[in-house]
Amino acid sequence: MQKQEHRLPETGYCAGNSLGIDLLNQTSTDMEEPTQTTQLVQQRVSPIFPRNPDDLTGNGHRQLLGVLGIALPILVVIMAWLRPLGSVDPCKILPSISAYYHTGAEVVFIGVVVALGIFLITYEGFGNADGRKDRRAARIAGAGALLLAVFPTEAEGGFRGLDWWWPWMGNLHLAGAATLFISFAYMLWFLFPLSTVPLTQEKVNRNRVHRWSALAIVAGLLWAFVAGFVMHRSIFAPEWLMLWAFGISWLTKGKVDRSIRLAWQRHLQSGSAE
Repeated sequence: MQKQEHRLPETGYCAGNSLGIDLLNQTSTDMEEPTQTTQLVQQRVSPIFPRNPDDLTGNGHRQLLGVLGIALPILVVIMAWLRPLGSVDPCKILPSISAYYHTGAEVVFIGVVVALGIFLITYEGFGNADGRKDRRAARIAGAGALLLAVFPTEAEGGFRGLDWWWPWMGNLHLAGAATLFISFAYMLWFLFPLSTVPLTQEKVNRNRVHRWSALAIVAGLLWAFVAGFVMHRSIFAPEWLMLWAFGISWLTKGKVDRSIRLAWQRHLQSGSAE
């Protein structure tokens, strides 16, 4: 029987999947159904993959962005409690997430925000007609993240300010935050729902998440503006809302539900095999 080469699309950038992909790409007999070996290898490949053939980034990249967005407000509060400074009550919630720059959570705040910026700037999106829009919006958002990480806001909540801080740095910090969240809202409403193939019900459901997340970010921006500039009150809650809306939408874009289901199925299969 003539042999025909069956190639698996380049579905991931994770080195841990290289063995499985190599095995799947080995020549096999001219058959419609995959062999038992192929099925076994497919089960061992990371649940984050495969990605679409025109996907230039991978769902792992998107899921990591989502995790960082959701984790940031939680981590800064925990770290400030674990590393108290001076006589300030470490359990007190500060007026903004950015205010944790001046607490014991400084390293977490800067680290997560810089990571967000880097992962956004390196986000390639898809290799289709709309891919350039994805990349441009992600790079603008990433630049905003790096801007607010480099230039801190004014110290609040009784914490001592930095000796080298100037008011213009606070203005740049505000500009970076506005750029970041406005870019998020734009991506979630206009870019994430796009598709080059007919919509499945799963894609329709994901689009609902993206649109509701975009509305949540817009509502958070308005809430933060009124609370911060009109009423001079805390904007911690609207910032938390916007970060979680961002994170949930990126996790949805990265199809984290599929990853969880596959991981659980493999856990059950490995348990039954033992």
